[in-house]
Amino acid sequence: MNKRPHSAFPYGLRSVAAIAGLTLCLLSGWWAVRDGMSRLLSLHGRATGLLDSATEAVRLSPTDAEAHYAQATALLEAGQSQAALPALEQAVRWRPRDYGLWLALARARDLTGDNTGALAAFRQAVQRAPHYAQPRWQLGNWLLRAGQVEEAFVELRSAAASDATLLPNAADLAWSAFNGDARAVERVIQPQNDGARMTLAVLAAKRGKTEEALQLFRAAQQVPDDERRRLLTALLSAHRFHEAFEVWAAGRGEAATITDGGFEQGWPPDESSFGWVRVRDAQTVRLSFDAQRPHSGRTSLRIDWNGNSDPSQSLLLQLVPVQPRRVYRLNFIARTHELVAGGAPEVLVMDVESQGRALAQTLALPLGTSDWRTYAMEFRTSDTTNAVRVIVRRQGCSAAGPCPAFGKLWVDDFALR
Repeated sequence: MNKRPHSAFPYGLRSVAAIAGLTLCLLSGWWAVRDGMSRLLSLHGRATGLLDSATEAVRLSPTDAEAHYAQATALLEAGQSQAALPALEQAVRWRPRDYGLWLALARARDLTGDNTGALAAFRQAVQRAPHYAQPRWQLGNWLLRAGQVEEAFVELRSAAASDATLLPNAADLAWSAFNGDARAVERVIQPQNDGARMTLAVLAAKRGKTEEALQLFRAAQQVPDDERRRLLTALLSAHRFHEAFEVWAAGRGEAATITDGGFEQGWPPDESSFGWVRVRDAQTVRLSFDAQRPHSGRTSLRIDWNGNSDPSQSLLLQLVPVQPRRVYRLNFIARTHELVAGGAPEVLVMDVESQGRALAQTLALPLGTSDWRTYAMEFRTSDTTNAVRVIVRRQGCSAAGPCPAFGKLWVDDFALR
């Protein structure tokens, strides 16, 4: 029986395949090493601004957008804006969907005075990321500088809709662009929610447009507490006390009245504006609500003294909006128990606009023990008075040195008419 001749062809084919596979592996490894070195040099070039590193990265990997971007960054940092353009154009060629590269190209073209090219690149960035804030924000700023105001605020408004933190800056830009015309600012910003309305209201209040600020505030249905405080602070800083009171009270009170004169509502959450404000750091003076024997309602305010304290310190006060050139009458009820003091308690009304000038002041409240008694004082506001402070404190002692007090004082039913 004849044997079939042995053929070496299959073994040769396998050898060729093995060599080809090994070659491919070696090439893949080289490409990986080359790309890795290119990326490392790109990162080094961007971090240090060294042009040589970035240029070598481009040589190693000419189709790597990151390498071209690193080269462009180094050129821009060296002040070579024109030379950076080809590198950025190569970067967007190899990674055309990257809106960040289009933005970088737009800024570089802007630096070189190529307005047409800059605008085209900005629009490409927006097209690549239509729902991102930064492309529209940068396009809007560029359009604004180019004098295309209405189109600019279409983009700025869209950017702020995507990122609410941009809204205050957009409003500031609108304020400058329209020379403080609050109506025009509202028109181009087009606030769509209460937070946006309050942002514009705060800006208007800070710029002296009180009526516009209040209209925006009134249009808001649910006002965030932090925005309310910002608006309140702006109005108080401008001494617009009546408007500030409206914001603080939110329709729950009227000007020229004492808020919670009967001490039934507890301390307000924000004691920096309207409502009762109390002393907090006096170790020998304590203020509390007392349900025992109030003159009316459920509670009165009780003040306990137990040692030396500063008599000039306001223990209790309230800011109250008033009208100029008017006569007002302040009434309240007070009683004492075993009160001994070098300086007796008193209630006074001070003009906020005249650096604390007293408009009215009670005689010293009685020492010792006394039952509920009604007190009243009249005062006339000046031509410039828009708010007063009602203050409870002690009179000064006749002699220098410590001015102690011991005992209790209750007050209730404050009213201003």
